[in-house]
Amino acid sequence: MMPKPVHISSLVVYVERSKLESVIRQTKLFPQIEIQGQDPDGKFIVLLETEEEQSILTAIDYIQDLDGVLTATLVYHQID
Repeated sequence: MMPKPVHISSLVVYVERSKLESVIRQTKLFPQIEIQGQDPDGKFIVLLETEEEQSILTAIDYIQDLDGVLTATLVYHQID
């Protein structure tokens, strides 16, 4: 039996500066998300490790729907 693939991906998220901390707190509530860095000007990096590609899309939708998010862009995706 082959092991399940692991999807490793990262996103760059741009938010309104005044809502950065709130958006990061809410983003951390999503399973499988780690915050890898942030810029006080309204940008942070998200790392995802999931078993299914659909989970990446779900995470992007979740983040984009948060109040203050301007954009969440997939910048890397690898399947191990």
